[in-house]
Amino acid sequence: MNAHEAIPTPDASESAQGAGQLPQEAPEQQRLRESAELYAELYEDDAELRSLTEAAIAGWPD
Repeated sequence: MNAHEAIPTPDASESAQGAGQLPQEAPEQQRLRESAELYAELYEDDAELRSLTEAAIAGWPD
C-alpha cells in the first residue's frame, strides 16, 4: 500500500454537498449572538433603561 491509499478522500457527492454551505457557528457563539440581539432589542424599546444607562455613564471614566 502506498501513502496515498491510506488517506481517505470524499467522493464526489460528499464534496458537492458541502459546496456553498457556510461554516456553522459554534453553539456558544450562536447563544452569545442571540443573547446580544435580544438585549439590544430590549434596550431599543425601553426609554427608561436608555436614560438610566446614559445617567450611569455620564462623566465616566473621570
